[in-house]
Amino acid sequence: MAAKYTMDMTRGSLFIQIARYMVPLALTYLLQLIFHATDLWVIGRFSDHNSLAGIGTTSTSIGLMINTLTGLSVGANAVVARYFGARDGINMIRAVHTSIATALISGGFIVVAGMLASAPLMRAVEVPPEIMPLALTYLRISILGMPALLLYNFGCAILRAVGDTRRPLVYLVIAGLVNVGLNLFMVIVCKMNVAGVAVATIVSQFISAFLVIRALRRNHGASRLHLSHIRIDWVSLRQILLVGVPAAVQSACFALSNFIIQGAINSFGGYAMAAMTIAGNIEFSMYAWCFSLHQTAISFIGQNSGAKKVDRMVKSSWICLFYSVSILTVLGWVYYFNGEALVGFFISGSEPEIIRYAMMRMQILFITYGLLGIMDVASGVLRGMGRSVFPAVVTVLGACVFRIWWVKTVFAANHTMPWLLWSYPVSWILISVVLAGYIFIVFRKMNESKKYISFQPHR
Repeated sequence: MAAKYTMDMTRGSLFIQIARYMVPLALTYLLQLIFHATDLWVIGRFSDHNSLAGIGTTSTSIGLMINTLTGLSVGANAVVARYFGARDGINMIRAVHTSIATALISGGFIVVAGMLASAPLMRAVEVPPEIMPLALTYLRISILGMPALLLYNFGCAILRAVGDTRRPLVYLVIAGLVNVGLNLFMVIVCKMNVAGVAVATIVSQFISAFLVIRALRRNHGASRLHLSHIRIDWVSLRQILLVGVPAAVQSACFALSNFIIQGAINSFGGYAMAAMTIAGNIEFSMYAWCFSLHQTAISFIGQNSGAKKVDRMVKSSWICLFYSVSILTVLGWVYYFNGEALVGFFISGSEPEIIRYAMMRMQILFITYGLLGIMDVASGVLRGMGRSVFPAVVTVLGACVFRIWWVKTVFAANHTMPWLLWSYPVSWILISVVLAGYIFIVFRKMNESKKYISFQPHR
């Protein structure tokens, strides 16, 4: 790989390096969201609120299937980063090719499982009869793009591990522009409604996957992908799974809790469903920074753990936390005060009920979003160390079990949208406190022993 695309995170100014790394990563995620927003905008402008609700109500189901497996890419990121930091080229080669093989196998699995589970999932969230055909159409077509999405995620995880966040951004711009053009053509010209939006999305996913794989094949050194070498190295797979499986479980539990909450949202009717779809899409533009700092923490902690530089691990954690809380707090207030205008962009005409429900979500979640930043950075720090089980367990209890309990008890006793939405910030607080306390203990032990042995490369 050309030196201009790599970043040695074990030396130099962390404050500047983290900013240089996270900004392209956040922009990449933001562009993904903008292109998804284009789906909603086209449907919202050229169809009705049932079609918009049909797309929105599938988001948690798609997330439940995707996140279970894409969480494994976190393992690829952490393992490759640590080998890169340790200057262990042989094991890095094995990890790179094992990662791509894992993506291919996982992609095939999720297509089969997703097709079988699509109808039961839609019935489980009690999708209204008039929306069910639209939701199933969008969901089933979207599932066909999952192998490409997984290849893109795993390929990007490898690139991020060695400091390259710029090329994935360029590739996403190319694929996204294709997505926008196809959206307009298939919905406006071909009158394909939600099916046209779904087809446009999967075409763009295959384009982005192709470009990332091509980049890996053109790399130099240990991160270069050779198609003939794609196979499972079982020791490398074990290292990836040790980090990736808990991360996948955590992601699945987030999706599962959102799945339960989506069912509660659906009980308020089509306007509330459409409003949560719009507000959630706006919220994702804030989560882009959350996601980027989470991934940044994994890479910086991973490389420095491989190099056994505990001081830089501690400094990286604090800087990621500072960036995350600052950015998310500012964005949350800005979005809230401009909420009605933002929601109005996605709808045609006056829809006061949609605006009212959307502003409820903004008032409760957006102004407390810095709490989520603390939670995500903390889990990223632990995963960069190779300690992925603890944050997964804490998140299962805090995000899944706690929110389900909330829906069944607190929300059941107070059946209003605000009481449902408060389950999010309360769970963020609980998880953040526990993870932060655990990180403090781990770093204190590291400083006392001056040793770091949680990651043992195989020879």
